[in-house]
Amino acid sequence: MANLKVVVFCASSPHGEKRDFYLKLAYDFGVFLAEEGYTCVNGGSTGMMEAVCKGAFRTGGQVEIVNLTAYPPEHKYYHSLEFGKTLPERQSLLISKGDAFVALPGGAGTAYEIHEVLARTTLGEIGQGKPLICVGEEWNLLAELLNMQAKQGLTRHNYGSYITFVPDIETAMKVLNVRFQYSARE
Repeated sequence: MANLKVVVFCASSPHGEKRDFYLKLAYDFGVFLAEEGYTCVNGGSTGMMEAVCKGAFRTGGQVEIVNLTAYPPEHKYYHSLEFGKTLPERQSLLISKGDAFVALPGGAGTAYEIHEVLARTTLGEIGQGKPLICVGEEWNLLAELLNMQAKQGLTRHNYGSYITFVPDIETAMKVLNVRFQYSARE
């Protein structure tokens, strides 16, 4: 089976009391991706983005970064690096690489990435066979918002067929492996 690429969206600067939890979560997800034979693709910046790269890289996995020209990564946990000059250019490059998309907890940038994948999927620019998985209770309000929009007739799309909300990274890996009928461990 070809090496499948998972684009990971997440926070670049977690802080506060849950900072260490989020960094470990990202690192562990990178480890899981590498152990299962997936290529990790992300923005490669600081914080959780760096942690997921570090976890995958240190476990022997492939890591690809697509960053903004103005913000080169300060770490070396990657095998390839591309740049976009603007945020829309970077996003387009990043999303074009994905066989699947996973959103760990994050802020406005992560929400922007989720919405772009959703919008491009509904327009047919991204194949519906490419899963979008949101990990953690941090995305519960987004799930409620999408359901409310559908119930109120604000969209013709059933986002439930495009996006999956899961409680943890273990479940996210199960969803990926089932979706692709794949596991490097088998």
